[in-house]
Amino acid sequence: MPTDPEIRLALAATVQRLANWAGAAVPPSPATVVTIARKLEIAAHAEVERAVRRVREDGQGWPAIASLLGLDALPCHGGHPARLAFGYCTGLARRPETGRPRFLWDCCACGQTVAGHGPTSTPASSEQGHADGCQRLAANITEWQHAREGRR
Repeated sequence: MPTDPEIRLALAATVQRLANWAGAAVPPSPATVVTIARKLEIAAHAEVERAVRRVREDGQGWPAIASLLGLDALPCHGGHPARLAFGYCTGLARRPETGRPRFLWDCCACGQTVAGHGPTSTPASSEQGHADGCQRLAANITEWQHAREGRR
């Protein structure tokens, strides 16, 4: 079985080959990588669903499938990895969150790691972690205010 670093290396090589095949610039832009990686993710998820169907048809239950998916190793599964496996295979592809969902990214303007909570409220409250006086956050707030004023 390949290790996680080997899988990541193989995935990066696959993304590069698909980008080359599609005629993208070398190296591909981050936007191209996101698009290709997402398509691979969707295809991989479909393959997992097909394989799980075969595993179930072979008589394995959801606890065994949870183990195959690595869901029984999650510290926050709440004692129900089989439910997580079922949810994953029925379209609930993320584990239940104990707080607001977040996406971590590094702000190039202030150099800080930001926990983004999605476009659900003001940038000041949905982008936590910017340095004081961050120009990007200030620009995002201004843009959000202008968009809000335009909707009135």
